[in-house]
Amino acid sequence: MHWIQHSLSSLGGALWFAFVIWMLIDCFRVQESFYWYYIIFFFQPFGAILYFITHKLSDFELTSRIGALWSGRRRIAELKAQIHALDRPYHWAKLGDEYIVRRNWTEAGRCYDEALGREPDMEEAHYGRGRACLALGKFDEALKELIPIVTANPKYAYGEGLMEIARAWRGLGQPEAALAAYDELLKSYTYSAARFEYAQLLHEMNRTEEALTMMRQIVDDGRHATGFSKAQERRWGRKAGRFLRLRGLRA
Repeated sequence: MHWIQHSLSSLGGALWFAFVIWMLIDCFRVQESFYWYYIIFFFQPFGAILYFITHKLSDFELTSRIGALWSGRRRIAELKAQIHALDRPYHWAKLGDEYIVRRNWTEAGRCYDEALGREPDMEEAHYGRGRACLALGKFDEALKELIPIVTANPKYAYGEGLMEIARAWRGLGQPEAALAAYDELLKSYTYSAARFEYAQLLHEMNRTEEALTMMRQIVDDGRHATGFSKAQERRWGRKAGRFLRLRGLRA
């Protein structure tokens, strides 16, 4: 093919050729429809770019994060203005939420502290502070904030609270406690993220066959996902596939 010869004639072309091959391999691994192979290979340069935009960006969560960061800048300015005028705990907690999206955990924690200084029983602020503490590696503090909330409502934040507790227990080197939290979560929800972390934990505990079985299930679910959950299911399916391949196993 003429485009292959041209691509290999320069460094930029070689990099582009590698990108196309990457997209073709990725397409093969997730068993996309045959027409995608045709589009990627024959419609250069748009085919590979189109596949990357429609399939790979979801793996990196770039589109959602860029959108959140773009709108968040304006929202942060608005919340700071409201705090200056009213100084209410609600606005402090919402500002903390915006910093969580930006992964500015320290500033988020400070905002939640401000909210709790004004309203000590504010559940949203305790939960947000727990998340910030978890991200900063303050696992004991995270559990102190999260456990009372999740004990009262195991489905808090659609089960996310239980997953945060499981992560905190893992951070403290308490795999049995983490496993119990994941078990409780998976009774009500089938989040692939939680299942992936659960399988990782099983592998760390030398429950290898159980871990590999679950990883294969995640891969299979990703390949056959449909509807609104397709992007997330595919993303975790890819992660599970990489986990298996790194161990020399077929996904």
